[in-house]
Amino acid sequence: MKQFFKIFFASSLGFIFGSFLVVLIGIGIIASIASGMEEDEKVKIEAATILHFKPGMGIKERSVQDLSNFDFNTLEIKSQQGLAEILSTLKQASSDDRVKGLYLELDPSFMAGYSTIKEIHAALTSFHDSGKFIVAYSTMMAEGGYYLASTADEVHLNPSGGLIFNGLYADVWFYKEALDKLGVEFQVFKHGTFKSAVEPYLLNEMSAPNRLQVERYVNSLFDTYLEDVAKSRKIEKEKLRAISDGMLVRSVQDAKSMGMVDALSYEDEVFASLRKRLQLDEEAELPFLTMGEYLGANPVKKNIGKDKIAVLYANGTIQESGKGDDVLSSDQMLEALREIRKDNKIKALVLRINSPGGSALASDLIYRELLLVKEKMPIIVSMGDVAASGGYYIAAMADTIVAHPNTITGSIGVFGLIPNMKGLLNDKMGIYSDGVKTGQFSDLGRVDREMTPAEREIIQTYIEETYSAFTGIVSRHRHIALTAMDTIAEGRVWTGADAKNIGLVDVLGGVNLAMELAIERTGMEEYRVVNYPKKESPFDFLLSAKKASITEELMKEELGAEYVLFKQYKQAMQMKGIQMRLPFDITVQ
Repeated sequence: MKQFFKIFFASSLGFIFGSFLVVLIGIGIIASIASGMEEDEKVKIEAATILHFKPGMGIKERSVQDLSNFDFNTLEIKSQQGLAEILSTLKQASSDDRVKGLYLELDPSFMAGYSTIKEIHAALTSFHDSGKFIVAYSTMMAEGGYYLASTADEVHLNPSGGLIFNGLYADVWFYKEALDKLGVEFQVFKHGTFKSAVEPYLLNEMSAPNRLQVERYVNSLFDTYLEDVAKSRKIEKEKLRAISDGMLVRSVQDAKSMGMVDALSYEDEVFASLRKRLQLDEEAELPFLTMGEYLGANPVKKNIGKDKIAVLYANGTIQESGKGDDVLSSDQMLEALREIRKDNKIKALVLRINSPGGSALASDLIYRELLLVKEKMPIIVSMGDVAASGGYYIAAMADTIVAHPNTITGSIGVFGLIPNMKGLLNDKMGIYSDGVKTGQFSDLGRVDREMTPAEREIIQTYIEETYSAFTGIVSRHRHIALTAMDTIAEGRVWTGADAKNIGLVDVLGGVNLAMELAIERTGMEEYRVVNYPKKESPFDFLLSAKKASITEELMKEELGAEYVLFKQYKQAMQMKGIQMRLPFDITVQ
């Protein structure tokens, strides 16, 4: 009875606290909506407005909201602008005579995928080419931030800050020795010389084929980077390469003398420069509007046409179910695709992919539904930072594939992992398992013993069949001879630029180009853009929010840069069935 009351009171307390939190956040949502309505009324776009753009760390495809951003002071769930909103804002502001320029404030911790950065770089360049100024400032910049800053008329660096310009570095973490100490062995099945997703569990360093593809990718990425920065800053590409190779920028004075930045300034001095541009008094308040405020006060005008173009965001690791910004659930994708297919007013689909792949089964389910959609309308694929393995599998059937030069793509190969934890369970923990089976292979997949040769042969057969299906699909849709597939497949990763040369990609560009191609294919002059999957309202988001998502955000905050290791371990433990996945989790910095 005592135990019953302990459980009862604990459950009651949890219910009361949970109910209080829901009510509190519910009040916050209402307050946020009311506050937002008041703000919309207050925010005015002045005759000489300056956009204030401060990109956050890790830019998502679309704006996102999560409970970790719940502000108990204002009772608001804050959201971070995504790439789609950033591009829309810059495009809208480019033709707005009230907007005179942009203040680009770069946080020292700014980081994003290089295709994402390149897309923003292109949008900033177009903004500047429309006759508006850009002034950039940072206390500390590395290559990613400097990529964006290079578009500015003036690049200001804090006198006590720094510019790190020493090239790109890509690293892969390896766990074999740690697994050996734990008594865990991963039994590997794969097809593809370059399919190196399994290497972290088998080796302590890159294999020669993996090193070859990583070197090719990083050098191609950096070459594109240097070309863009050289054009923006009007500095010879080879001079920039020499500065990087020798890490010649070792002080802020070096950065200025070499023409990398225009001035060494504190922020108040940057503001003084902005006032001078607008011919304002020294004490005048600068007419700043954040990107979000501007878009809220001047929303993108929607075409009034009855017909539509759908944009479907395919973002994250592909799996059968689940939810989150980094999860591409086949359940959610199938629901969206069926809705698109049944809407007779939708005349084209732009499929925006940012995925390293994942489950072969989930990838095939999405692929099949895309084929059905294609019977009714053209499909244009736009690749983001990565559209590889399963991400490429779902892209292959498109009428046109658009990628950035920096996009990671290809990786046409498959693998499977089955852990043997006998050493950990038996030897280190003293845990054993026993049972009864009706057939030789009834206990196939047990994690407390090594697989037999016959079992290995069965799993490898599945791998070969999946690889054959993968290459067959690419061969058929991309019009590449099946006999030539192994020269571009075998799990090898390609940049978007290289993928175009070998026929895996049709044209280089961003999501705006993909939209233009979709409009061109339909011949429509009037249309509306509808986005999928549909976003949840703040209230629905609150109801569906899970403890796991909050825990993940807390883990990110606690582990910092080491979170990537925890995430890789977690992903390995969650892999089910045959995988079509990028051959490594790579960090470029």
